[in-house]
Amino acid sequence: MPYRTILIDIPIQIVPAPSSAAIDIGAPLVLLSTGSQEINGDQRHYYAAHTPLLLLVIARNGLDLPAIHLGAHVEALIGWDDGTGPYSLSAHQGRKHSKISLFGLAVPLPGEEITTLSSVIASAPRLGQRGGNRPGSGRPAITGERMTSYDVTLPTRMATWLRSLGNDNISAGVREAARRAGYTEDHTP
Repeated sequence: MPYRTILIDIPIQIVPAPSSAAIDIGAPLVLLSTGSQEINGDQRHYYAAHTPLLLLVIARNGLDLPAIHLGAHVEALIGWDDGTGPYSLSAHQGRKHSKISLFGLAVPLPGEEITTLSSVIASAPRLGQRGGNRPGSGRPAITGERMTSYDVTLPTRMATWLRSLGNDNISAGVREAARRAGYTEDHTP
């Protein structure tokens, strides 16, 4: 897993967890401090993002996350966590999290590709949402018109015919049959 340089392009607010403190929802990233430990001389501080974001941040090598300013660059690894460790929020236990391990401040090299913190957050999973919000994810639109899913009951032979008409895709076969029957995109019932 290669190290990346992340640009801190949004402010970070850190509150103790569990917290009854008022959380500034206007802050783009609210992290709850969930603990710290030392492993082989490496002081680690753990943070979990406020609901609904499923994101863990580990500040390693004694890195003082609250002291990192907007516009700073940090050396990081980006990966996944299964959400079963002691540093996940109880409401998030057992759910897949994005995980960012921060190792220290970095000076980007000329031409180095920089990842922004906001882009990592945009692709992180959320409670109540399958997967993550990722640009370009999902099936491409077939037309400019929004598609709606329907459950239909068909005779087996008709379904087989529609599947062959749609190149092994029943929905595409239904659209092709409708087109052959005279349907056009500007057709209104």
